Amino acid sequence: MRIRNKFEGIVIGGHSSGVDLTTFANNPANKIDQIVIGSRGMGFPKELFFGSTSNFVLHKAKAPVTIVK
Repeated sequence: MRIRNKFEGIVIGGHSSGVDLTTFANNPANKIDQIVIGSRGMGFPKELFFGSTSNFVLHKAKAPVTIVK
């Protein structure tokens, strides 16, 4: 059995990357099955002050999220 996946790159412009990504991913018209996002591993102190996009997406997205470090 051979599995083929179709991937398409899309550029999203806005104000906050976490909000923009989750808004796009949670829209049923976009048919998002899985989200794969990177984490730079800035650590707790910077996450406390600046927030973390990957952490935001993990908690707000309806689709399963995989964080790659």
